[in-house]
Amino acid sequence: WQAWLQVGAMAVAIAMIIHLLNTPAIGSPFMLHSRPTDKLPLTLSSVNNNLPIVLKNSFIHQWRLINWTVNDWHDRLNVLEGVYRNSQPYFGPYYDQSKPLAPYATQRNAYSTDDHATVRQILDNCHGEYRYFSQELERLPTDLIGFMHPMEQLISLNPARTSINLWLGDSVTAHPHYDGYHNIYCQLHGTKTFVLVSPDIWNLFGIYPFLHPSHAQVTANWSVDAEFQPIFSLTQGQNWLSKLKTLWQDQPDKVFRVTLEPGDVLYIPPLWFHWVTAGRESISINAWTDTLSTFAEQAHRATLAMISAGQVASASAAVLDLCQQTAQAILGVSCQELSRQTFAGRYNQSWTRQSLSFKYGHKLPKGCTMQMRPNSASKAIVATIVKAFQQMPESTRALWLGNWVETLAYTVSNGAADKVPDVLLQWSGCTWLGT
Repeated sequence: WQAWLQVGAMAVAIAMIIHLLNTPAIGSPFMLHSRPTDKLPLTLSSVNNNLPIVLKNSFIHQWRLINWTVNDWHDRLNVLEGVYRNSQPYFGPYYDQSKPLAPYATQRNAYSTDDHATVRQILDNCHGEYRYFSQELERLPTDLIGFMHPMEQLISLNPARTSINLWLGDSVTAHPHYDGYHNIYCQLHGTKTFVLVSPDIWNLFGIYPFLHPSHAQVTANWSVDAEFQPIFSLTQGQNWLSKLKTLWQDQPDKVFRVTLEPGDVLYIPPLWFHWVTAGRESISINAWTDTLSTFAEQAHRATLAMISAGQVASASAAVLDLCQQTAQAILGVSCQELSRQTFAGRYNQSWTRQSLSFKYGHKLPKGCTMQMRPNSASKAIVATIVKAFQQMPESTRALWLGNWVETLAYTVSNGAADKVPDVLLQWSGCTWLGT
């Protein structure tokens, strides 16, 4: 719940222009470029572009950290706790044991999260072990803020709700995922390559359910061809790669690839999927900013208000009515279609099924008919929810409504998370009458 409530939902624009220079041949990824300037600040705007941006010759060129060598970092930080360690260079998917489906889920990743190592050890993966480190600056043994001036642009989206983090890695890859925050990523040493995918095409590949411990993660490891330097080669990944190539040709604003050099700053909008590979001795600092989570909080509060107020005969009927009105207003689809997409794209994925200990979805949904009877009170609450979702970037709404409909099914199931997939399947067989 907390992860959902904390998502910043305001549209963001950066006061600069993205330039797609040297357009590559068909089948190659479109690169992300920007003007070489340090005069264009990162600011909130009412313009809804919601696109990644790279800043060249940016504000971090003035940081003293940009001139540090690996030895400097080692001397300043020495031994670090909470280091990730794995026998392979692939880290993920992330696993959150607080999620409702955790009692039924098997943890898929094999890496440890409680190692300790020096900076040199983390940045030297030549001994059969791979390490990766990420931690908030305030938890580090050395204060780095004094070496990061000016830093106003790093926290300018909302200084009071920004988390600044250090990232260390050597030739390792993070599982593809999305974050619910604005992400300003600063490359200080070495390189880091990002594959960025728009949130509005999430249904072209599988993601773990919102209630799952690996929520916000793509279900399959994305395989890569020679241009990306192969890491894994899985059937699901190969299928995804062919889809990416098609998108590079037909929808260049949906998929980007960029390699950050020291001094580069990458802005990643909320909910954009990213697949990240660190180059040799890669050191980065990022800022996650939660800007206006009040929109998500408003939708959540209004949802609970309608259910608890007993607007219709049963809570289940109230939830279905709410689902139908909201899905139609935001996406122009029925609750039936929203439930079908959520079940198919999240619960009916092979990796999701393999990770859960219970069986579901083996019976076709029974047909049902629901009569919409919205009264004045329910219309007012729905209007509040719709207004909240409409203030989110348009490309993120389908993904977030999927998260939202999962929570509705969880409510109807009285907190029995193992019943949610069958509830969604049941809803996908319902037809609504009336408007």
